Amino acid sequence: AKYDAVVDFGFLQHLSPDDWEGYITILRGALKENGLYFLEAVSKNTTDFFGYNPKQSEEDMLDIHGRSFYFFTDEKIYDLFGPLFDILEFTHEFPTKNSSLISCIMKKKTV
Repeated sequence: AKYDAVVDFGFLQHLSPDDWEGYITILRGALKENGLYFLEAVSKNTTDFFGYNPKQSEEDMLDIHGRSFYFFTDEKIYDLFGPLFDILEFTHEFPTKNSSLISCIMKKKTV
């Protein structure tokens, strides 16, 4: 089945970067032509995440409590999705004073 839209609230951030290409392949296969993709993920602009400060760290990934978290930059989103998706809207949300989320709405490109 093909879908008009797919929503990802924090799933991608738990995958290893080695798995991103497969994720995008499955995502594109699930979407209809010009289908929409909504992504929300933790941002590298976060300053306190369980005592870890991604904004000041050289590392983009944190393993804590048996889970991995990847902290995305704008550039990483554009590098990862830009070749295959048109990024329609890109925002940063700050649910707390120390946390930051990246939210994007993208449209599948016809390749």
